[in-house]
Amino acid sequence: MGNVCGGTSSGGVDAPAGGAPTGKGAAGKYSHGPLLAARAKAAKDLDSCKKDEFAKKYDMKKLLGRGEYSKVVECINMVDHKRYAVKILEKANTERDAVVHEVAVTRMLAGFSHTVRVHEVLEDRLCYYLVLELCKGGELFDRILAKKHYTEAEAAAVMRVLLDFTEHAHREGIIHRDLKPHNILLLNEVPDERVLDSPIRIIDFGTSDYCADGERLTHRVGTPHYIAPEVLKEDYDKTADIWSLGVILYILLSGSMPFGGPNPEAITKMVAAGKYSLESAVWKGVSAEAKDILAAMLQMEPEKRATLQQLKNHPWFAVAAAGAGGAGAANGKADADVKAQGPAQAGAKVVKGDSALDGSVTQSDASEGEETARSVPPAPAAAPAAAANGSHPSAEVLEPQAVQVGVSA
Repeated sequence: MGNVCGGTSSGGVDAPAGGAPTGKGAAGKYSHGPLLAARAKAAKDLDSCKKDEFAKKYDMKKLLGRGEYSKVVECINMVDHKRYAVKILEKANTERDAVVHEVAVTRMLAGFSHTVRVHEVLEDRLCYYLVLELCKGGELFDRILAKKHYTEAEAAAVMRVLLDFTEHAHREGIIHRDLKPHNILLLNEVPDERVLDSPIRIIDFGTSDYCADGERLTHRVGTPHYIAPEVLKEDYDKTADIWSLGVILYILLSGSMPFGGPNPEAITKMVAAGKYSLESAVWKGVSAEAKDILAAMLQMEPEKRATLQQLKNHPWFAVAAAGAGGAGAANGKADADVKAQGPAQAGAKVVKGDSALDGSVTQSDASEGEETARSVPPAPAAAPAAAANGSHPSAEVLEPQAVQVGVSA
């Protein structure tokens, strides 16, 4: 399903979201009324579906994405002729409780307009079928690749939605734990220059969990590039999502990863050090306000990290709306300087794919999937410091891959 850790660690046993409760506050977590009700409904939907119901109701069309044990296919309901995206998961490699949990959390957050919709969930002897809202515009990640960067006005528009979504989720007691551009889809097909014309949808709730105010979680869950340092230490709360939003903002503005490395272990060392660069040419056209809000999000100490309300009121949004500093990395000189410096100085350039940790797929239009690791490495005892000149140490160029995996539910 999602990016769920599956091994042991110094903090105990990592378990899939929705699995057996472990760690601090587990007893209260699984007595949360709304989540229990949503889980009960999802389980009832699976229990009540008839054999071969999916095959009788839906006509499968083109393949949208493929993972190690799952795939996403565009399908048409043969009764109302509406198009959907169906996530098909092999039962041999998917726990029923994980399907129930993800559907339950997604439905809990359906009150927010930018949460992807689950139409229905079905099963047969071999597979589970999550019938989802079809997002024709693909991943936000793909648009970053195509555009190389977003202007500050574009980035601000995206961040407003993500901040609103995260605020809604946290109000409902839900922490996402895997916010990243691969899990943000465009609902409609639009050209790159009109990317803001399409509503966006947040997907992949396989790693989401209930987290009450003041509660601490201990499962090391997430994707290396986006995971918060305190998650690596196995002691965190909902503010970990804000760090992930900061990583997304860095990528939107620069087209680069703030924390790079050739493998998950190297990436998590960079995350644990918390060192990122704003000194390369790619940042010359970015406003001081943008850099300030970024620093407020990528604050190593969670208790000092800006709150969602503080971020929503940050002056950067007014600056971005007015067009100040809106060129971001767009000016030709900056792009030329980045190419001349190479990725080791400019930051880890974003290309298709990253070291995600899950084994499922998004609604990307691709024919092959990427295989991924299934555990986040432990937090390192020591992490390298940034280079003295402010450039990004050990920055990597990510190899192109066919489809980024991540649950579209």
